[in-house]
Amino acid sequence: MKYTTLPKTSIKVSKICLGTMTWGNQNTQEEAFEQMDYALDQGVNFFDTAELYPVPATPETYADTERIIGSWFQKTGNRDKVVLASKIAGGGDYTKHIRTGGFSKQNITEAIEGSLQRLQTDYLDLYQLHWPSRGVNCFGVRDYPYQTTTKEAENHLEILETLNAFVKSGTIRAIGLSNETPWGTMKYLQTAKVPLAVLIFLLIGLAQWLKYKDSDIRAVVGKLVRPLLAAAVLTGGLVLSYDFATHEIPRVALLFATLFAAFSNADYIVQMWRGKLDRMGSPLAHVGFALTLFGAVLSTAQKDVISQNRIGDITTLNEELSNATDLLMMQGDTLPMGPYFVSYQERRQEGIHVMFDMAYYDRAPMSYEAGDIVVQEGMVWQALADHNASATFDEDVEKQWNFLPFPTPAQTKRATRWVNGTAGNELFTLSPRIQLNAQMGNAPEPDTKHFLFEDLYTHIKWGRVTPPETDEEGWLGGQAQEFVVGDSMFVGGVLLTVDSLRVVRDNERAERGLLDDDLALAACLGLRRGPVVEVHDPLYIVRGTTVVPDLYEAEGWGLKFRVESFDPEQETFEMTVWEHESVRRDFVVMQAVLFPQINWLWLGCILMTLGSFLAVRFRVRQGKSSAHRHG
Repeated sequence: MKYTTLPKTSIKVSKICLGTMTWGNQNTQEEAFEQMDYALDQGVNFFDTAELYPVPATPETYADTERIIGSWFQKTGNRDKVVLASKIAGGGDYTKHIRTGGFSKQNITEAIEGSLQRLQTDYLDLYQLHWPSRGVNCFGVRDYPYQTTTKEAENHLEILETLNAFVKSGTIRAIGLSNETPWGTMKYLQTAKVPLAVLIFLLIGLAQWLKYKDSDIRAVVGKLVRPLLAAAVLTGGLVLSYDFATHEIPRVALLFATLFAAFSNADYIVQMWRGKLDRMGSPLAHVGFALTLFGAVLSTAQKDVISQNRIGDITTLNEELSNATDLLMMQGDTLPMGPYFVSYQERRQEGIHVMFDMAYYDRAPMSYEAGDIVVQEGMVWQALADHNASATFDEDVEKQWNFLPFPTPAQTKRATRWVNGTAGNELFTLSPRIQLNAQMGNAPEPDTKHFLFEDLYTHIKWGRVTPPETDEEGWLGGQAQEFVVGDSMFVGGVLLTVDSLRVVRDNERAERGLLDDDLALAACLGLRRGPVVEVHDPLYIVRGTTVVPDLYEAEGWGLKFRVESFDPEQETFEMTVWEHESVRRDFVVMQAVLFPQINWLWLGCILMTLGSFLAVRFRVRQGKSSAHRHG
């Protein structure tokens, strides 16, 4: 057997690693024991397992593989002969029975403690994150999901700090990633190397003042006072101005280091090479490099997702979508979004790109008059006096609005959704797109609007790239969905809401074609298109022991419904919804993010390019001058 060492550790492992994911499903415990005995006899000392195993993952077999290995350790006493690797399960439909919430500190702690108990050991040689907790391609999935349902993309530091605490305690010897993407691997490496980046920029700020063997330490320290103070003051201002979490302290330290490097090199240019353009190339490039990273770190840390869905629940389209960060837009609608109003205008195709034109408008103040009625978060309110809306409803609610606990039908009909402004002048149009690729899968591409002090980044989270298929009568394929009372969804330009479930009354039975012994439940559905609201009630019918399909058409709405099943214990039901092509409006789900202060990144790029050019030109001229003197 040949052996190698895990990089940057002293852990010696066999080049053949024993996989275990079939133990407890395809293989019995007895067969697993035989495989481990044989592997160890052949010199294989590296065993890999996971809390997810065996596969396919089910609640009934969860973690059985670890239990089998633990039983083998107890029987043979061979724990010290094995380099043992295990993993925490990532997010996804196939791991919901294990836990939800991603790689939080609590989840990581619970997973490690559980694995140690099942494996009957007090340490793990290698512990890995098993699949990312965000939308990624896996096992033949080609259309990149491009969604992040947890905060994993922002909490890499917390994940690494949590794992590092276990490393320091001796519970884990090394950590790693399993089935991670290049982007995810890069993010973890970046996070882990933040202290190194801080050190590098501190050295960039210091190095220009040093002279080989002739550095006067007191003089150097004196020259560093001004850039240190300037960096400290500006960093303090940033901390007061922006909301930095406790776990972002390393990020704040990096901001300080980049500011120090920029101020120190700028001061060096002013003091040492004032007016000598050719000689300032190197420190100017350092200023640019520092500002580039400063802008990237600050804008990413303080990015503001301004797209939030306020109408319906878009997770019914795809559970990877989030009402907190994504916005559903019907074609032709104009909705508020952050400081703008936005309208989905057109879907068009240019070559291999499907373009989605999104028009942005400025926000004009919204005025309300006494007696106006609005709906906000499912509740009905009446204006007490004339006023202009504040940025949020909470700012106005105590002084300007009166809650109507039991609105009359007339009041309900008059009610409009509360907004803090209306669409004003059109400002610009962005056209995020989806690139069509039959071999590798379709890929979204963003469109960006650049401002002096921020960038607005817009991309498509869900969009149709081909016309929908219909039957001969123009009906699109049905969409099955599980509902509970209070759920809502958009379909065919209609807001569908499940208002209630009720038993069909006796005086309705003949009209609905029911027999005396039929059991029938009505799903009361509220349909709303603009100011028009109607209630429709498809039936779930049980005749004897047979469920009788009841296809219900909402005339004039272009919708059909059929209740497929009902769970009385959970009070949920499954219903298929069809929409007609005549009422269908195209829609997209988009996300928009503002990156503040990103102009420092662009300025840094310009200065770094200019400085590098000046430095190279100076070296070339210096070389020619030297050759001329020696010639």
